[in-house]
Amino acid sequence: MHYLKHFLLALQFLTRLPTKNYTEVSAVEVGSSVLFFPLVGLIIGSLLVGVAWTFANLSASILALIILILSVLLTGALHLDGLADSADGWLSGGDKQRSLEVIKDPSVGTAGVVIVVLTLLSKCIVLVELIANNY
Repeated sequence: MHYLKHFLLALQFLTRLPTKNYTEVSAVEVGSSVLFFPLVGLIIGSLLVGVAWTFANLSASILALIILILSVLLTGALHLDGLADSADGWLSGGDKQRSLEVIKDPSVGTAGVVIVVLTLLSKCIVLVELIANNY
C-alpha cells in the first residue's frame, strides 16, 4: 500500500490530475515519491501523445498549441514557475544572498517573464516542426 501512496503523492505533486489529497505526509514519504516521477512523466507524455494522435487531422500549428496548453494545464505550470524564479535570481545581478531573496519572492520579475515566454515559444515551434514532419 505504501507504493500506491508514494505514486499518488508524485502524481499530486507533479500534475493537476485528480488524486486523493494527502495533506499530512512525512519527509520519507515525499522522498520515496521521487521514485515515481519518471512514471508520472510517462503518464503525462502518454496523455499528450494520445491528444496528438486523436487530433492529427488538425494543422501542425493548432495541434502544437493544443498540446502545449494541455501540458501546462496538466502540470500546473510547475516547471515554468521554477524556471521563472531561477531566471529572476540568476539575472538579478546581485550576490548569492540577493539572488536567493529574489528567488524566494513570490512575484515574477521581467527576466522570469521573458524566459518563460521564450521557452513556451521555443516549445511551440519545436512541436510544430515535429508534427509537420510526422515525428
